[in-house]
Amino acid sequence: MSHSKNPFVRGYDGLSVQRLLAISYDVDCPLSYLPLHVSQSHLPDSQVERHACVFCDDFALITEGQNVPPELDAQCPSHGIARNLVYAVMAEEAGQPLHVGDTYSEEAAREVVRRLRFETGFYSRAWEISSAHITEEAGRFLAELADVATPSGFLFVAFRIPY
Repeated sequence: MSHSKNPFVRGYDGLSVQRLLAISYDVDCPLSYLPLHVSQSHLPDSQVERHACVFCDDFALITEGQNVPPELDAQCPSHGIARNLVYAVMAEEAGQPLHVGDTYSEEAAREVVRRLRFETGFYSRAWEISSAHITEEAGRFLAELADVATPSGFLFVAFRIPY
């Protein structure tokens, strides 16, 4: 990650779930992954998977069993089959979109996001005191703090590691 110099940065930024169609359109081409057009985003998986579609660089439209307005159809020069739906877990890194992974259900994707956000309520980061990260004065303060019982209400616990 781009924040690797900061030992306290956790996880990914801007986690989200995107519902994408895996579209096959040519024997020699890899699948394309595109969202449904907003006008069809309400369609259940059963009315999307294994159905004919048209698509452009930005979205796909299911044509089988659906009425597609001519102005939208005109924006989609490519034809294919929506093989299945995937729920992509997306994040941001240094302001750029990052594909973390895919699941085959929205519930599974939301669980991945929950876990990656560390919503367990507990943080488990350890940081070794080093002159590269803190001042000498701050190091002495933490060393002294490690020798006394940590007052309640602190957001961290200082302790010594033997040897």
